[in-house]
Amino acid sequence: MKKANAFFILLLILCFLISCNVSVNKSIEIRDGEKVSRSLNTVNGNISIGNSCEVLGDCRTVNGRISVGKNSRVTDLKTVNGSMDINENVHVEGSLESVNGDISCLNNVIINRGIGTINGKIELQETTVRKDISTFNGDIVLKESSVVNGDIIVKKPTGSSDNKRQLEIRVSNGSIVNGDIKVDSNDIVVKVYLETGGEVNGRIENALVVDSI
Repeated sequence: MKKANAFFILLLILCFLISCNVSVNKSIEIRDGEKVSRSLNTVNGNISIGNSCEVLGDCRTVNGRISVGKNSRVTDLKTVNGSMDINENVHVEGSLESVNGDISCLNNVIINRGIGTINGKIELQETTVRKDISTFNGDIVLKESSVVNGDIIVKKPTGSSDNKRQLEIRVSNGSIVNGDIKVDSNDIVVKVYLETGGEVNGRIENALVVDSI
């Protein structure tokens, strides 16, 4: 686990160092309606993107939060310790990636690639993910007719632990996983809750399935 964290953080720092547009301690704000062609990179600041914006470059922060307003279009969003909040009708051309921060998406969000966390929780409301969702330790909640066209993967951490980890995946309110749910580690207990019409069309491997009304 520590190696996975270190690798991810190192990768982000390297991206910052090779970028021409790095803000160390300042937050970055993109106002409503703005179109930005550059990448947005900061270390200790937040990245705030307003309503009806278009950001053609990647957005990366280490200790800050990333927020995206309604009706905006962005590419890849990456954070280490901050949360990520995606508002309604946002189109993400790339992926969402976090180490310790939670990821939350509201109605009618489309993510062209995938979502990945290490310790952060993922909560999707009426959201479409066109590829995989992966995590090491974070719970996953799909609600209000969210759709995952790829797999949900609980990855195996580097190293071992004497304590059994526990993780929940909830597929509820008509949400659908069109791929598999895969648990790559025997060191974690994963419960998959299928609630109020939630479905998994693929296989569920190495997890306990709980059907709820």
